Amino acid sequence: MNKQKYVSFIVGASLLAGIIAQAQTVSPTPSPSPSGTPRPGERMKDKMHEMKDKKTEMRGLKEEMKGLKGDMKDLRGQMKDERKQTKEEEKAAKKEEAKAKRTDEVKKFWAKTAHRLLTLLRNESRLWGRLNKALDRLQAAGKDVTALKTKLDGVKTSLADMEKMISDGKAKVEDIVANNDAKTAFEKVKQLVSDIRGKIKDAHQALVDVRKGINDLRPHSSESPSPSASPSVSPSPSSSPTPTPSATPTPSATP
Repeated sequence: MNKQKYVSFIVGASLLAGIIAQAQTVSPTPSPSPSGTPRPGERMKDKMHEMKDKKTEMRGLKEEMKGLKGDMKDLRGQMKDERKQTKEEEKAAKKEEAKAKRTDEVKKFWAKTAHRLLTLLRNESRLWGRLNKALDRLQAAGKDVTALKTKLDGVKTSLADMEKMISDGKAKVEDIVANNDAKTAFEKVKQLVSDIRGKIKDAHQALVDVRKGINDLRPHSSESPSPSASPSVSPSPSSSPTPTPSATPTPSATP
C-alpha cells in the first residue's frame, strides 16, 4: 500500500513538473484587441498582466510541488520506519523462537536425566530389599543387627525423599525455565540433577557399608567346611586282594 502511494506521488510530481516546464517554454498567445490593432502601451500592459498571471500560476504550481516533495519525504520516512519496525519484529520473533527452542532442550534434558535417576533409584531400592532380608535372617540366627537395621532404615527414608525430589522435579524445572534465561535455567537444572545424584551416591555408599557389616556377621570362610582335601589319616587298605596260599603245600627238598 505504501509503495502504491509512493508511486502515485512520483507520477503526480512528474506531471506537475511537466506542466511547469510547458508553462515556462510556451509563449503567451496575445488576446485580440477589440478595437483592432492594439496600441503599443496597451500591448505592453496586456503582456504585463499575462506575465503576472503566469507568475501567480507558477507560484501556485511551485507551492504544490513543494507540498508534494514534503509528502514524498514524509512517505519515505514512514516507509523507512516501517521497514525498521518489521526488521525489529522479525528479529524479536527469531529471538523468541530460539529461546523457546533452548527452553525445550532444557526440559528434554531434565526428562531424559530424570528417567536415568529413577532407574538408579530402583536399583538401590532392590539392593535395600536384599540387604533387609539378609539382616532378618541374621537376626533370626541370633545376631545383633540393631545398628545395621538403623542404618538401613535411614537409607530407606533417603530413597523415599529422592523419589519425591524426582517426581517434583518437573514442576520445579518448569518454574526455573519460566523465571530464567535459557543458559541460567540449564545451569540450575544441572545443579538439581547433581544434587539428586549426590544423594543417590551417598545412599549407595550406606548400603555398601551395611553389606559389609552383614558379611562381618556371617561365619568366616575358615569356620565353614573347606572344599580342599581332608586332613591326612592312616592309609586305607589296598583295594587289590592279598594272595592266599595254595591248597597243596609244595614239599621242601631234603638235604
